[in-house]
Amino acid sequence: MRWLENINLNASPYATTQAISALGELDLRPVLSKIKIPVAIFHGVNDKLCDFKGAEQLEKAIKGSHIIKFEKGGHGFFIEEMDKFNAELEKFARS
Repeated sequence: MRWLENINLNASPYATTQAISALGELDLRPVLSKIKIPVAIFHGVNDKLCDFKGAEQLEKAIKGSHIIKFEKGGHGFFIEEMDKFNAELEKFARS
């Protein structure tokens, strides 16, 4: 958690604001159907920044994709549920 805190404290406030603004205006829905490789959507159910509904929409839009839910995690699920994240990532990479 300290690692994430340091990233946030050392990030440029201007760049962070610009990145969030750009992401908020970005709509990639038209190109999602063109994805033809295996996709695993890792998402924390308790994410307060990116609603879980977004992961469900991605799963519907990307043929053959699947969601890997992190029931206890939020936006930092890769730290909050590190063992599960590592196991699922390795499993996906081997498939």
